[in-house]
Amino acid sequence: MLLDAIFDARNFRNEISWKRFSGKNDPKRYGRIHDVLLYYTRGDSWTWNTEYGPFEPDYVDENYRYVETETGRRYRRGD
Repeated sequence: MLLDAIFDARNFRNEISWKRFSGKNDPKRYGRIHDVLLYYTRGDSWTWNTEYGPFEPDYVDENYRYVETETGRRYRRGD
């Protein structure tokens, strides 16, 4: 409600759930494994820059098991 008052509810675009790489335990509550970001803009036109990052090595090993012999690139089979 506070962000709606500051930015105007019409400028709310989305709720983004950001999963952390590993959850942290806290003895007095459940461990936090994600953050919630509320996405607002100043008006009807905006720019969204998609950010990409590398996968964790264990994720790559588990999900991209096959390797192209010519290039050494890893891949997985799908439908």
